Amino acid sequence: MPKHAGLATVALALSSALGLASCGEHVVVVDLVNLSTETSSLAAYYRIDTDSYHASALRSGQFQVSSPVFGIRPPVSRDGTLAVQVFAYKNNLPCALNKGSTEAKLSTAGKINATAVLDVIPFAPCKANDAPVNYPTEAQVWAGTASNVWIVGKDAAVLHWDGTLFHNVVLPDSVAGTPKATWKAVHGDSQGNTWIAGDGDSVVRIDAGGNPTRLALDFGSLSRLPVTWTGVYAESGTAYLSGTTDSDAQGYIGVYTAATGKVTVNQVDKAPINLSGNSYGLYAVDCASLTDCWYVGERSLVIHYTGGTNYGLVGIKNDATCGAPPSDISLRGVYAHSTLSSVKMVGTGNAGGGTGRFIAHNGTCFFANDKDQSSNFTPGTLLAISGRRPDDLIVTGKDAIYRWRASGAALLNGYDKGTWQSSAALPGGFFATQASQILYSDLAP
Repeated sequence: MPKHAGLATVALALSSALGLASCGEHVVVVDLVNLSTETSSLAAYYRIDTDSYHASALRSGQFQVSSPVFGIRPPVSRDGTLAVQVFAYKNNLPCALNKGSTEAKLSTAGKINATAVLDVIPFAPCKANDAPVNYPTEAQVWAGTASNVWIVGKDAAVLHWDGTLFHNVVLPDSVAGTPKATWKAVHGDSQGNTWIAGDGDSVVRIDAGGNPTRLALDFGSLSRLPVTWTGVYAESGTAYLSGTTDSDAQGYIGVYTAATGKVTVNQVDKAPINLSGNSYGLYAVDCASLTDCWYVGERSLVIHYTGGTNYGLVGIKNDATCGAPPSDISLRGVYAHSTLSSVKMVGTGNAGGGTGRFIAHNGTCFFANDKDQSSNFTPGTLLAISGRRPDDLIVTGKDAIYRWRASGAALLNGYDKGTWQSSAALPGGFFATQASQILYSDLAP
């Protein structure tokens, strides 16, 4: 016999709605078949004909074994075909346990019945691209928790997962930019702000209430060139940004504070940073605190910020013997930590044309390694690194996802080929993005 699970709160509300239905009002009652007993939330996306999708969700406290229905109230006096897509999730993750669909003809007022038979889907790893929303291309991901995941990308696209639903966040033109920005980085802070940065001088803050603001840039006495902001770290209402010009010939560091209300733009080789002759493009930033940050970029450029106006260059050596510096590593990602030996970086050799590089500190120097723990060369560029602790990191890049632990970087098998351009680690799992694909995968301890 098929399994049924009910949504009691909605069923009760639905009974009242039916009794109060006005002339021309529809109430569609959807019966669910085969809903997984592991379900902790259920999402329904629905539209009439070719309208945009609306969405609603229910959490596990509203489930019961009996009364296997939920209700949808389409707009009053609107006829057509109501299309409904249903997804069952667990643990706040956007990995569907079940999915199914149904349709209802809205030709008469009152109660209309429909049935959604749900298919079973393997849980993890999962491609979280099932719901009918617009998934960003060239996607970048940040996850604060399983129920707070932001994915951004090309054409000013912003997508938010709240633990039950995906929401497309549509930015007004004044915020998205003209032409629309391609977002290169996203990060949240403890105040509920989400910070997004990209090309065309674009830096945006979305506050905890969902209100977006495009932040002004202050170049001071610098010659103003178009900056692509490639990375952002934010905490307590302050944000630090890494940036580059189109030619990667200049590196920029942006600083936003509530006191100034704008992004102060600094060029790497000019005051107050003053790293003469080293202003190459920067590609990423991460911080252990607001006074302990690491910026990485082109030509093995590593900058350590330690508060105030204190910026210093840090060299990278060829190997663990701490010999001669390596030639032109293009550093693409960094994981910051208060302990120097726990700071990790990734990139690619030969100015972006070689094998990927893992960069770690051995107690004496940072050194580059182009092999994983099995002594296999990396297949190409490494682009992103993320983690919740320094001895368990996720590294993504061309044709590969690695788990970097104390024993070294181990290639994770079973993932699609292609360029995995970003990652975000959670306790017990991680998100990664490829083109417009969103992957979530569990990780054993």
